[in-house]
Amino acid sequence: DANIMDKMTYYGYINDVNKNQSTSNVLTVEEAYTDENQGILNIYAKIGENTQSNTITVNLIKPLDTRIEITTPNENTVNKTTPITIIFTDEEGNFVKDVQIEVISNSVHEALNMANGVLVYQYTPTTVGGDEITFIYLGNDTLNPTETTITLTVTPDKDAIIKELNNTVQDQENTINNLNNTVNSQNKTIQDLQQNLT
Repeated sequence: DANIMDKMTYYGYINDVNKNQSTSNVLTVEEAYTDENQGILNIYAKIGENTQSNTITVNLIKPLDTRIEITTPNENTVNKTTPITIIFTDEEGNFVKDVQIEVISNSVHEALNMANGVLVYQYTPTTVGGDEITFIYLGNDTLNPTETTITLTVTPDKDAIIKELNNTVQDQENTINNLNNTVNSQNKTIQDLQQNLT
């Protein structure tokens, strides 16, 4: 079996009547595969009119197209892990197993092992807004390459915002308390001065 998109070269040697191999006579057949010659390829070689011939049969296989399907949650929060489901299938809808997929974004570039054709990838977005993530399969002899790009909508961390607001309110309360203490202290100073004058 051979990949239909590859080029393969076949080599042969001529033997004399005593079955000694002749290194000076080498047969070379080169075949570049296309969709048109998919299937069974017969390579037939014959030297001279009275010599024996030989036929090589090769089964040409066209690689299957592949597809990466991605599903994500509707809400994704910055700096918090979000699950991304990756489904990898061939053109016949079969799960593709034991392959590697690359994940590329502004914050990551890593390879994932797809053992069963389905993987839940834990991703942590680091910026608010649209986070573009690309999933790439490079292909092999039997499967064509493919890639899918998604844009993950990332929102600010509401809990962090509320905490920051609470801290701001607390700071303001502390400031007001300090001002009140200052005013009280000044009032006491004024009262003491008035008593001394009388």
